[in-house]
Amino acid sequence: MTPEQKLILVVDDTPLNISVITGALKDTYRTKVATSGAKALAKWRNTVREAAKQSRRAWVPEVAEPVSTAELAALAGKAAKAMVLHESATGRLADLPADGDLLLVVGPEGGISDEELAVLTDAGAIAVRLGPSVLRASTAAAVALGAIGALSTRWG
Repeated sequence: MTPEQKLILVVDDTPLNISVITGALKDTYRTKVATSGAKALAKWRNTVREAAKQSRRAWVPEVAEPVSTAELAALAGKAAKAMVLHESATGRLADLPADGDLLLVVGPEGGISDEELAVLTDAGAIAVRLGPSVLRASTAAAVALGAIGALSTRWG
């Protein structure tokens, strides 16, 4: 996913009642991002603040520092439910908890690797699919959040 697509993902999802947004980086990219990451993170935070204002949200979602796959797995293990959008999944968005942390992992363009998926599912995440078509990452997040909003009572 390009920086522009990541930015679109943040903008599109801000009106959909997200409370925390974070990027997950493959460990091989962590050094490269460390040098340019502060500027990109500031841009994400500014974009989220403006999108929250435009959508008249009561609060601005937190934009957290990017995490590694292992750190993301730790978050998955603590969530009331963690779901990973994956093209080979047979599970669906279902049985959503009414409260507690709900973690939705949307991979980059090209998908989440089998190794990353294994780490996340070993931590308790469930691989899910939105339907028969594979969506672009920027579209998949918005579709999944819309489905969560329609399938659960957590957003009113």
